[in-house]
Order: sequence, then C-alpha cells, then structure tokens
Amino acid sequence: MTKVADDAMLGKIARQQNDLFRRVREGLDPDLVSRGLQKLIEGHFDGVGAGRLLTVDYSVRPSLVRLEVVEHPDRGDTAVIDLSKVERVLTLKFGESSVGGEENLRRLKVRAKKAGETLLDVRVLEELHAHPHLIPEEWKTGVTYFWGTIFRGAVGGRSVPCLIWGGGRWRWGCGWLEGGWGSLGFAAVLRK
Repeated sequence: MTKVADDAMLGKIARQQNDLFRRVREGLDPDLVSRGLQKLIEGHFDGVGAGRLLTVDYSVRPSLVRLEVVEHPDRGDTAVIDLSKVERVLTLKFGESSVGGEENLRRLKVRAKKAGETLLDVRVLEELHAHPHLIPEEWKTGVTYFWGTIFRGAVGGRSVPCLIWGGGRWRWGCGWLEGGWGSLGFAAVLRK
C-alpha cells in the first residue's frame, strides 16, 4: 500500500528541498545531488541511509587554526573515511567527573593503540566543517575534540581542536590541555 503524504510531511519535504538548494549553493557537488535525486525519483532507495564517506586530502596543511602544530599525522595521501565507523568516546573512569587534558590525551593514545583506533585530527574537522551535512545529529550535544592534532599557542599552552554546535550552526575552536574534560567533552575516533 502506498503511503500518502499529509500537509505536514509535504511541508517538511519543502523545507528539506530549500536546505538542499542552499547547500548546493554553498559547494555541495550539484552533479552528485542530481544523480542521487534521479535515483530517488526512479524509486531506487538502496544505499539511502548507508554509511557516508568523507574525503580528506592530507597534502593540504591545516588552515582553520593559526597556531603552531605540535602533533599531527605525517602523511600526504588522500584518506576516505567511512563516517559510520566514527564514534565519540570518553576516557572518564568510574567515579570521575573530569580528567585533565594531558591525562586524557595519554588515555586516548593507549586506548587507540589497544583497539586499533585512529584519533581523528584537525583535517577531518576542517572537512566536516566544510560539509556540515555529514556531521551526525547527535554531535549537537557536547563538544567533539579531534585529538589527532595538538597545537601550541603563542604563550606555550597546548590545545586540541574541536567542533561545537551553537547559534544554529557548527563552529570550531580549541580546548586548552591545561583544562579538564568532563562527560560532554568527547573524542572523535575512527574504529578499525
């Protein structure tokens, strides 16, 4: 039986259409959008909702943050990241309300080595920031840090880049490692 859309659903689809037009104007690949829409019109729904891919060109130096890079992947290739394998994790132990930044980084590195995970870096943040439609909805809660890159500020303090939802849009920033990370300070990792 075919489901008939009510006025509320038609309104939702119209808003999504306007959002799609806006995103194409902002740089979303129009050919890719056109091909995807044609498949939907023809009734081909396979792959809709499947894992999304993010391409990260590591020959491009980090550009959002104008601080000295202290730790960052030493690579010049292009990586394709399956976003369905990206998750946000915490290193808090039972009974802890927060953990210091340097200790958090140490715990994340140990965890990543044991589990075969990759700590995502600022280049991944930059690509997600440029393609916000790829950022998972649940990331609007808390702050997502990209511990694969560490910066040093002008006065010597170390910091880690982050994405945060605020004011109706995605913003990026940095968290100082001298601070503490609580239950809303997530680390973005790529599972094996």
